[in-house]
Amino acid sequence: NIKNKLEVKEKNALILAGIYNKAKSLFDNIFCKTKKQLEQSLNDYENRARNNLYEVSLIQAIENDGVKY
Repeated sequence: NIKNKLEVKEKNALILAGIYNKAKSLFDNIFCKTKKQLEQSLNDYENRARNNLYEVSLIQAIENDGVKY
């Protein structure tokens, strides 16, 4: 009887460990993807800001030469 209880507890422990590992894996995947998406968005915004500054400086240079954009 004690052996049966131990086997049941062992099976339950293995099931819980499996559930934990799946949940952790799922969380890690979601977090990593979200983190990568955030980093990509930040890079996109940074690139847009750089491009805008570049365009503004080009327009200013053209205007300073007396040519209207």
